Amino acid sequence: MVNAVSASFSKNAGRKLENTIYWHLRQQFKELYYFNNKKAECDFVVSSKNKIIKLIQVCLEVNTDNQEREEKGLWEAMEEFKLNTGTIVTLNQSDTITNKDKTIEIVPLHHFLSNTQLLS
Repeated sequence: MVNAVSASFSKNAGRKLENTIYWHLRQQFKELYYFNNKKAECDFVVSSKNKIIKLIQVCLEVNTDNQEREEKGLWEAMEEFKLNTGTIVTLNQSDTITNKDKTIEIVPLHHFLSNTQLLS
């Protein structure tokens, strides 16, 4: 019983986090897309004036079970769109992951919401 409630809560919390990010981005940007190349996916591809400017992945927590999947989506999108940075928004984690000339910033929700620049 506890597992059923916990899994449901976690799933709903993840959806709520993603929706929070969506609405925050939607207030600032008209062009939001989803990236899926059949090998990996990235939750938000943000475009302004027909130029891709941000790549954002959202998950409650980066852990050993999901880290490879969450990073892979960003690495693939960064390669596809020729960007050197991507962001993973979590509930409360911070970290930086570097691979050659590319960097993924893991940021907590409160930081992301308070530091997203109005660019559109």
